[in-house]
Amino acid sequence: MPKVLVLQHHLAETLGIYAQVLTQFSVEVQIVHGYDGEAIPQRMRGFDGLVVMGGPAGVYEQTQFPYLADELRLIDRAVKSDSPVFGVCLGSQLLAAALGASVHRNEIGPEIGWHDVLLSELAAADSVWSTVHAEQQGQFSAFHWHGDVFDVPDGAVPLAHSEKTACQAFVYGRAIYGTLFHMEIDEHQIREMADLFAADVVATQQTSASLLKDATTRLPTVNGLGRVVFSNWLSLVLAASERRAP
Repeated sequence: MPKVLVLQHHLAETLGIYAQVLTQFSVEVQIVHGYDGEAIPQRMRGFDGLVVMGGPAGVYEQTQFPYLADELRLIDRAVKSDSPVFGVCLGSQLLAAALGASVHRNEIGPEIGWHDVLLSELAAADSVWSTVHAEQQGQFSAFHWHGDVFDVPDGAVPLAHSEKTACQAFVYGRAIYGTLFHMEIDEHQIREMADLFAADVVATQQTSASLLKDATTRLPTVNGLGRVVFSNWLSLVLAASERRAP
């Protein structure tokens, strides 16, 4: 059975609907909570893929959150061993940093709530994103919660942008993907994040109620797209697992 390692950074930022997709693919999952003191594995031995989730920490806050340095080392080793990686929000920022890109505060402010994602023409030819590009004609609404952004890593292919963020998604190599926005999120997670980080919501002149109202109409679509994207990536995980099989 293929096995995927998941790095979680906050109690509210879970796999969401991606957990259901992992079950459908009969993938064994090990979740490590570095923020809660659990040790980060030093290498990818025994794992066929790596999923790195979101969280409130910044890549540059490794003194305050020392487990991030351990995660960066693991991501670097995953990349160098050609292991499939899927990063979400903070996870995509950590992935970009491990690939040598700059991660920094967005000069025009945080991007929180429901905003359009515009896929590049390069996404139309990508094995993970081509279906979504075709179905949505290159544009869809997704949930965002980030104040940090990243430059496109050298050698990576930019796949998406938004009005506030020049790079919202990228692919590096065969199966290494980063997405700054959330397609996995559900209504419960949005409610939790809005309650826990209420100041962020107020700062963007929104309310918890408005985020949840929009979620009612937009979640079914973005979750459906998320299932497609994550399923396509998991197909790459299964292929990598078969290549590694003795």
